[in-house]
Amino acid sequence: MPHTGCAAGLLFAARGAGRCLVAPDGTVLRANREWLRSTRFTLDEVLGADIIDLFPDTRDVSLAMHARVRAGNKVEVP
Repeated sequence: MPHTGCAAGLLFAARGAGRCLVAPDGTVLRANREWLRSTRFTLDEVLGADIIDLFPDTRDVSLAMHARVRAGNKVEVP
């Protein structure tokens, strides 16, 4: 997994919470074990993939959330 800084490393190492780091363009940069377990993806499947393509059933919601984030708005994942 790429190095993303000390604080991010601590967040990704913390147990009990699934985390996935996504670039502004939607590319998955990092995912922790809990996130992979809960989504049933492998690390090889998600690294470099487009997060929206990974979850096609939620495409419209995902696109709307990403548009809000790119506009600088706070977004809470449902």
